[in-house]
Amino acid sequence: MVSWWQHGHVGVLVQRVLTIAFAGLAVVGLVATVAMVGERLWRVMRGHSAMATVVDVKIEHGEEQSLLYVPVVDFVTRDGQRCTGVVLKNPLGRKPRIGRRVRVIYRPRNPAWVTMPMWFQTFVVLLGAILIAAFAAGCVDGVFFGRVWLS
Repeated sequence: MVSWWQHGHVGVLVQRVLTIAFAGLAVVGLVATVAMVGERLWRVMRGHSAMATVVDVKIEHGEEQSLLYVPVVDFVTRDGQRCTGVVLKNPLGRKPRIGRRVRVIYRPRNPAWVTMPMWFQTFVVLLGAILIAAFAAGCVDGVFFGRVWLS
């Protein structure tokens, strides 16, 4: 039995448009992820990271009644500028201890933008983006849907 998407020009067109849209979104996600990783690596290599002290923790409500903990930190930039009460951009799943020392990455022109490196999570996101983009590229080329699954 021939499915509706395999029969006629409209089905082929819809399949191709959806495949190209999926591939485009995957490539945009990959580019955004690579840019994020590149920015963090560049900031660390340029010395725009510091040891910060957690001075407070803000509690936010996440999805499905989960709690997210957003550390507030004090640190000194490479240029000697003291930054106090800076809220980190990435919430944590567990509550950090007040007084704990953590490594942070900051933007030199805007030290109020501070994040923790979290290299393992960044690596997992980058790997996932690469795999999705590779799968999408295969879909566009017809490797998965056209040549392997339907033959």
